[in-house]
Amino acid sequence: MRANPATLIIIAWALLAMPCRADRSGPPDLEHWSVNERFVLKVTYPDGSLALFRAKSETEPEKKLWERPYVDDLPPHMAYVSDDGKHVVIRDLYGRIGWEKVLIFLGPKGETLQSYELWDLLTLQQILETKSSRAGCWWSIPGWFSYIRNDTCFAFLTLHGSIQCFDVTDGSRMDLDEKGIAEIRDLAKEAVAAMLAGKTPADTAEGEEELLADERTRLRKAGATLAGALKEKEFIPILKELLGDRSVTAQCSIGERESCDYYGVQVAAAKALGKLLEPDELAALIEPLLADSTYAVREDLLDAILAYDGGYYGRHDSPNSACLLAIWHRLAEHPVEDVRQYAVRALAARESAEYMLAHPELLDHADERVRCRCVQELARSGDKRAIPLLRKALHDEFSPTRSAAFCGLIKCNPPDTDKLLHDGLKDGNLRLDAMAELVRRGDKEAIDMLCRNLAVLKDHTHDREGWGTQEMAASDMCRLVAELRIKEAEPALRQAVLNDCDRIQCSVAGALAALDDEDALLRLREFAARGDALSRAASIGMLAIVGDKESLPLLRKALDDREPMVRRAAQEAIEQIESRQR
Repeated sequence: MRANPATLIIIAWALLAMPCRADRSGPPDLEHWSVNERFVLKVTYPDGSLALFRAKSETEPEKKLWERPYVDDLPPHMAYVSDDGKHVVIRDLYGRIGWEKVLIFLGPKGETLQSYELWDLLTLQQILETKSSRAGCWWSIPGWFSYIRNDTCFAFLTLHGSIQCFDVTDGSRMDLDEKGIAEIRDLAKEAVAAMLAGKTPADTAEGEEELLADERTRLRKAGATLAGALKEKEFIPILKELLGDRSVTAQCSIGERESCDYYGVQVAAAKALGKLLEPDELAALIEPLLADSTYAVREDLLDAILAYDGGYYGRHDSPNSACLLAIWHRLAEHPVEDVRQYAVRALAARESAEYMLAHPELLDHADERVRCRCVQELARSGDKRAIPLLRKALHDEFSPTRSAAFCGLIKCNPPDTDKLLHDGLKDGNLRLDAMAELVRRGDKEAIDMLCRNLAVLKDHTHDREGWGTQEMAASDMCRLVAELRIKEAEPALRQAVLNDCDRIQCSVAGALAALDDEDALLRLREFAARGDALSRAASIGMLAIVGDKESLPLLRKALDDREPMVRRAAQEAIEQIESRQR
């Protein structure tokens, strides 16, 4: 089945939705101090309590102000105490960084005023762009978090460039106008400038703190990342300087290679400059660094160039396409082997079908990603000259390559297409694609198979292995039913609606709505208005297929949705529905 644009995001969301206990290198911090050092939040571990104290001074003994149990039975990963001791903001819970509650506001008596999960603070796209691992989802590291306006508000800047502000009296998020955003940006810029110099804000203000070398390196690395998030050109000179910083921040390994030194400051500076310079300017700075570096650093330096036009997957419509192709062709001749191979992967994701036809040797490349991207481009083109290459790729050991080759052959429609389709029904990796095309051709057996596959969705459960893949298949099958108005599928859809997954339910509702079920149409509109980001986008796409002109006000409202994918889906749906009315 041909994947719709949300397919890869569903995979990532499925992975992201699986919380795991972070790997722990030691116990949590047991004390969190206010900036003026007059108040301290003490963590009793592992007994399970938090207590706020006014610190001992020359004239007053230490005094406990309040005590309470952990939030959700876990100590804080980081806590910020206001200078008046009235408020505490917890950022992430120990062992759960990025999972569940990530920002918690406590009041003057330690009571919970408000809490936020990650999807309350960031868009789905930002979450998917965040580095995540068994140790957590690193949305806040690096980041700038601080009380502002005499400790009446709490603000932050994340590595994604997200700026938000909260009223600490009740934990509510504040609507920022341009002036408010500019105020917070200026405060964040001051902090970032200090970090780029290897200093803390206190170090800058008082000139007394002596930081260890590795701490200054960590600050420079964080500062470079946040400078990129702010996209302020005034940071370009210092970022260029930091390209020469070869401080070792970690030992890194890729695949089965031996571990090597990792220059974290240099890489962070390169990625920040990628948001501030033109591609050819960045390439001119990075290329001289490649030969005398480690393979892990080279890979991430090249990632900074790759990010200009869609990363690994590439974009053919990028305004920088010609410039970037020239860069990758030049790097494909680089004296260092891993640079050459990286450049070939980049070219495979960006070059035209004509280029692939002229370089058939790429289909024998050792890197499965190169083979797959070449075949995907040939398949996308529908060029009949590609048929021999696609037939060859149909036997590739990498299943995504085989799937792309199969879809490309069907698009080219060679004389033996019918045999290819029926052979595809016997291949687990190709079955859904073959079934979908046969359904489009009116094949009765394929329609019966589609109905059987829909009916078993009633047994769907998130506890079942492979449930994310099942969501993708359900979405594609329901779109097929909706597009072709396959009445025979209605009984199976009425069984499928019994499953326990909102995203499958919205797909089924869309298919039933296309078959003139008014109740399903109402459910579909509800999903489009109030579901999670994926459900909203998928439901909006279904409303477009249904051609529901009554939903146009809802779709116009979705043009202001906080999620870019929902806004794009709404724009496309409006255009599709309005074009039918002309």
